Amino acid sequence: MRKRNLTIWLMVVVGICVLGLPKAEAAIDIEKHSLKGLEGVDVLVEYLSPDAKQIGLTRKQIQTDVELRLRRNNINVSSEFSPCHLYVRMSVMKVKGMPIFVYCVEVGFEQTVMLVRDPEKRCIATTWSTMALGCVGELRGNNAIRQVLKDKVDEFVNDYLAVNQE
Repeated sequence: MRKRNLTIWLMVVVGICVLGLPKAEAAIDIEKHSLKGLEGVDVLVEYLSPDAKQIGLTRKQIQTDVELRLRRNNINVSSEFSPCHLYVRMSVMKVKGMPIFVYCVEVGFEQTVMLVRDPEKRCIATTWSTMALGCVGELRGNNAIRQVLKDKVDEFVNDYLAVNQE
């Protein structure tokens, strides 16, 4: 009974988060246009949790997946860290006592921005982002989460290409 309640609660929370509220159209346009004029991107993958590693995810594999997706779409990938980068965060947590993993895949583009109120001040900010939440069984975890990541990177690729076509 306790596991069943936990599963139901987990599905409700994930469902609310996944369905969420859509972004306003103006926000989507601002995010998309923040990618205009970029000559390429660097990819930065955050460290993975032990639970992510348990299902076989590695930073190197994720880095390769993302870079390959970008290169296949003719987006230059820098091998050096720069203040303009595609940031990938994958949070994975095993549900205690069950063969289920809850995940959050976040992809964001971070770049140097100037403050309107003080143009001399610059900082790094996320100007484009997308995310997905879900849960998956242990056996399908690696492939399913990597596919979600590829879908999120495709969203970036589509927006990048939409504002950078010659």
